Amino acid sequence: MIPIIVGSSVVFSTLGMAAYLGSDPSLSIEELRDCVFCREQTLETQTVYRGEKASVLYPHKPIEEGHCLIIPHRHVERFEDLSADEWAEINQLIKKTHAAVSRVLQSTDYLLLQKNGKRAGQSVPHVHFHYIPQGEANGSVLRFAYRMLWANLTSPLKAEEMERMVARLANVYRDWETDRKSTR
Repeated sequence: MIPIIVGSSVVFSTLGMAAYLGSDPSLSIEELRDCVFCREQTLETQTVYRGEKASVLYPHKPIEEGHCLIIPHRHVERFEDLSADEWAEINQLIKKTHAAVSRVLQSTDYLLLQKNGKRAGQSVPHVHFHYIPQGEANGSVLRFAYRMLWANLTSPLKAEEMERMVARLANVYRDWETDRKSTR
C-alpha cells in the first residue's frame, strides 16, 4: 500500500484510494472519489511514470499523440497550493516528459497548459499540467483550438491504444531509471 497525502488526511492504496484516514474539513471521501486523478483505475491504466511526489499520466482523450498530464499525488486544486517540493518534482517531470516524448515521437516543440479554477476552464479539480507536443503538421493556433475542442467530443482511447502509448513512454522512463541505478 502507498500512502497518498490529501490535505491533512492520508489515503492508503496500491495506487489510488482504498481506505481513508484522518479528516480534512475541505475534502470529503466523495469528493476524492469524484476526482478522476485520485481514482485507482485511472492511476493503474494511465500512469506512464510515478515519482515520489508527482506522476505522469497519458490522458484518455489526448489532443495530440504524446499529450501527457503531470499531476501531484496529493490532491490539490490549484497551482498556488503546491508545496515547493511538489513543484520542484513537477518541474523535473515536465523536462523528463519532453525528453521522453521527443525520443518516442521525434518532436521538439510543445505547449504547456495549466488552468486554475472553473472560469479558467479547469475541468478536473486537481492541479495538472498538460504537455502537448507540437509537430510540423500541428503548429497553427487554429488547428490546436480545433484539436482541443475535438478531443473533448471524441470517445476515450480504447484500452489497447492506451496500453500501447503508456508502454512506449514508460519504457523510456524505465531505461533512464536503469541507467541511473547502474551508474551509482
